[in-house]
Amino acid sequence: MVLNDEVRALFDQICQKHLLTDKPLSMRLAHQHLVAEYLAKHPQAGTNQVPTRRQLHYYFTTHYNQMVRSRKRHDDRTYNKDIRALTGNTYDVTDGAGAVYEIDATQADVYLASETGKPIGRPYIYVVVDRHTGLIAGMHVSLDPPQYKTACDAIYNAIIDKTEFCRAHGIELGNEHHWDAKGMPACIVADNAELQSDQFESFLRAYNVANSFTPSGRPDCKGTVEKSIDLLQTELRQFIDAAPDNIKLRKAGHKEKRHLATLTLNDLTKMLIRATLIVNKRLRVNTPKYLPASVAPTPELLWKWSIDHHISQLTHVDDPKRLRITLLPKVRPSLSEDGITADKITYFCAKARDLGYFERRGQRPNTDNMLLARDPDDVSIAYFFPNTVRQPATYWECTLASKCNHLEKMSLNEAKKYQEQAKITAQIEQQKTTIYAAEMLAKQTETVKKAKQRKAESTKSVAQQIAEISDNRQSEKEQQRQKNPRIKEALPVKEKTVQREYATSLYPDNLEDIPD
Repeated sequence: MVLNDEVRALFDQICQKHLLTDKPLSMRLAHQHLVAEYLAKHPQAGTNQVPTRRQLHYYFTTHYNQMVRSRKRHDDRTYNKDIRALTGNTYDVTDGAGAVYEIDATQADVYLASETGKPIGRPYIYVVVDRHTGLIAGMHVSLDPPQYKTACDAIYNAIIDKTEFCRAHGIELGNEHHWDAKGMPACIVADNAELQSDQFESFLRAYNVANSFTPSGRPDCKGTVEKSIDLLQTELRQFIDAAPDNIKLRKAGHKEKRHLATLTLNDLTKMLIRATLIVNKRLRVNTPKYLPASVAPTPELLWKWSIDHHISQLTHVDDPKRLRITLLPKVRPSLSEDGITADKITYFCAKARDLGYFERRGQRPNTDNMLLARDPDDVSIAYFFPNTVRQPATYWECTLASKCNHLEKMSLNEAKKYQEQAKITAQIEQQKTTIYAAEMLAKQTETVKKAKQRKAESTKSVAQQIAEISDNRQSEKEQQRQKNPRIKEALPVKEKTVQREYATSLYPDNLEDIPD
């Protein structure tokens, strides 16, 4: 059949409707729809007068290239993540070590046990990776699900020196083991989740760090850390018996392994440190253009070369305590004459008092730019940031106010549970007090009623009754003394005879012996 403009238009219609959709039909079915459409317009057409499947296939492949077909058949997220061409590498988008740190969390493929051997489920692993070199810069293992606190613990671990951290888990860094990652990165890339908050913004402003959040459903935007996590899990998998089963249904062969857990949280941390040291020595696929042939493209050596040749954007952190405080979880407090309050916990700050923040009269400063940082494991001490916009690195140390001293050494969760229990206890006691007061009210009313009934009508004038108050008062006092004497019975006093012994050489026995 010879093609004309009408048939070409029909081809375009069939391609757009049946072949360029998220659920495309096969070419055979699309051709059937084409023939049906053509015969509807030309019912007298014979067998040799309808478009063939080969004609439709040729038209589709010549007028719609592979990129057009892929874009039409997939949404933008899937196309960009799984289908689009990848022509570059991480060296093209970063300018040395520390330019970009990627952070991500995952649930570890292992069931843990407590120190007493009881199963406690799967932990969560946070990993921080340098995008340029692929070096794992920091990590954190926790039983808590992904949240701001655990994410900041991983960032803190990535910035500080690892010597003490590894030593605490029985691993000495030195000639044999190297983990040189330390320093503040220029940018941090994270999920659009736990780190998107005002409290993280204050940390970024304090250290002049940029940040970027990846779109939802686009793990390829931080593929370096995603691959590093996969490599760590692979390194550990061979040593783990109590691992989750990929088969979820019991009838399909699922095997329960949680009761087989033997590793503790401390054991897993040790194994992850060793796995990190192994992964940091792996050969990378791509090599940066500045690296000489005498240096192997491993993350560890790439990091060292970048630092030694000043191809780095890391900045030195001279005060780890200040860094830790800046990364603590923060809340927006309120100011009152009692102090600085957050989550019904009140703190006292000498600096704020001297500036008049707690004055009972007068206008207090606006709290829009104020934050209060606390360690969730101990609410005894807090750190007050008076202005996180103009002075993001300035903080004042606070202690518990006297009315909250009973919360000392408690974790934040323990303090909240204590407050909830105290509130319930107060409500129960208030209810008891209300019932007791109601019972007393009835008795008080009865007493007043009887007193009114007991009072006799007086024929004296009001002036006479008032004039007799003094005499009546004296008479009543006398009657009360007789009814209620202070000492009802006089107790007899027992006389005690004290016998003394005298020395015969000093005192005479008879009066006659007394000399004149």
